[in-house]
Amino acid sequence: MNQATVKDCMERMEGETKERFAVVEEFKEEMMKLSDKMSHHSLVCTDTRFKTVYRMEEEEKVMDRRLEQVQMRGGNMMGRKTSMVGQISEWKEMEEQLWAAGG
Repeated sequence: MNQATVKDCMERMEGETKERFAVVEEFKEEMMKLSDKMSHHSLVCTDTRFKTVYRMEEEEKVMDRRLEQVQMRGGNMMGRKTSMVGQISEWKEMEEQLWAAGG
């Protein structure tokens, strides 16, 4: 009777061990999937940030060209020139804040 009880306990322990290993394997697979997703997400965010910075640099160049054009036109547009310079100055401040926030 003792041998039968021990044999029964061993069989149950083997079954429980198999179940635990199966759960651990499932956990490992899910963690690998999650890790892959997070890795992809991180790359996408970095790529998006670089595109945004590049686009802002292009906009800055366009604004610089506009400022130079306004300055070349001369005195009869003095009021408009001041307004344009103020807008560009605000834009540059915004760019500096974005650089500080985005790295």
